[in-house]
Amino acid sequence: NAADPKDGYTALATAAEEGNIEIVAWLARHGAGIEVTDKDGRTPLFAAAVAGQAEVVDYLIREAGANSDVTDGSGRHVFWACCALEQIDAAAALLDATAKKGLRRIDINAKDLCGLTALDFARQRNLDAVVDFLKARGALFKTRIVSKRTQEWELRELDSIINSSSS
Repeated sequence: NAADPKDGYTALATAAEEGNIEIVAWLARHGAGIEVTDKDGRTPLFAAAVAGQAEVVDYLIREAGANSDVTDGSGRHVFWACCALEQIDAAAALLDATAKKGLRRIDINAKDLCGLTALDFARQRNLDAVVDFLKARGALFKTRIVSKRTQEWELRELDSIINSSSS
């Protein structure tokens, strides 16, 4: 569970983000901290999900018992972040693994700090594949329009997720 002093990443978080399922499974079986967070409050599941590692997401939830209802240090939910970053396979894995494990369902209509649902954000950013995915999964179609300034803040926040996960 030793973490990199620069970013707080553990070996498990690194393997999860890189999609190395064999190392993830080995570390999980040998006691690696599934819920340990990095400097940005992100768990290995969050790291895998925003990197689009659907197989790792499924493993961490179904086999390792990771909490699928997690937010980062900024309060952004892992499912919302996946959708905003167009990681549809990982978002689907979050929903499916949670349902298969019999856990409390992820609220696909949950709002971020600006009051936007993932569907609102995807529609405003013209992320058509994400919109189609969310609608197919039952997302409510109640668009909230936000200012350009708020959209720019959201994009800066997403950049921070991308930049911290690729460091």
